[in-house]
Amino acid sequence: MQANGTLSFLHTPRVGGTTFRWVMERNYPVGAIYADYREQDVIPVDALSPAHREKLRCVSSHQPFGTYDEFLNPPIRYVTLLRDPSLREVSQYYYRKRLDSHPLHEIARRASRQEYFEAVPAYHVDNRQVRMVSGQGDSGDVTAQSLARAKENLVSRITAFGLTERFHESLALMSRVLGWSKLTYVVRNRTHNRPADQDVGEDMLASVAALNRYDDQLYQFAASLFEQRLKEVEIAAEDAARVCPANGLETADHAIFRLRLRLAHIFRVRS
Repeated sequence: MQANGTLSFLHTPRVGGTTFRWVMERNYPVGAIYADYREQDVIPVDALSPAHREKLRCVSSHQPFGTYDEFLNPPIRYVTLLRDPSLREVSQYYYRKRLDSHPLHEIARRASRQEYFEAVPAYHVDNRQVRMVSGQGDSGDVTAQSLARAKENLVSRITAFGLTERFHESLALMSRVLGWSKLTYVVRNRTHNRPADQDVGEDMLASVAALNRYDDQLYQFAASLFEQRLKEVEIAAEDAARVCPANGLETADHAIFRLRLRLAHIFRVRS
């Protein structure tokens, strides 16, 4: 049974967040879920009617920490995923290169990898995870103070977080902290046109590392904190066993749930 208040997922792009979100949402009633991805022409949370917002218990978006604090039912509990920042940026590059509807698709398609990272606006490639977790968002330069705020939020304001590279352990940990019981997953929104992590060239990793030095420091801090959290919260064998790819029947159950969620969203928008 979920606690009162609202769970808010800080969804940094290209961290495995869509797969994670589909797991998270199945642990909440359909009518209590809202995904605010405004680039997909949905109504932002702050533009929903108070009656609709009152029903929400699980919200996800690409908006930074604190964006919707005054609009969601307290207490607000945050969750997020973090990923190796260089690999996240590589995935972002190939995703934009593949998706012709993305605003930066033409730049990614025509430019070399080095030209791409030099050409796009800085906020699209620098320290995105610090910007999300600190609450700074797209404004201004990321600084040591931004990193300090992100670390503080990760320690004291974010209820649970995981690491993309340790996805199964992350879900098992969240099941203990948040009381989730449904932990099977279907991989979603994977970038198929990118090289495997172990095949990414050193030149490309070097191209993005300097742009994300604060993200790298946050990730190293998070990895150490994650180990500490795992020791503090004993993961039961049955919790770990439930984290696995969905089988045939479970995949169908996932699909039915997504359809119900889509219909609920359409009804909410029209009402």
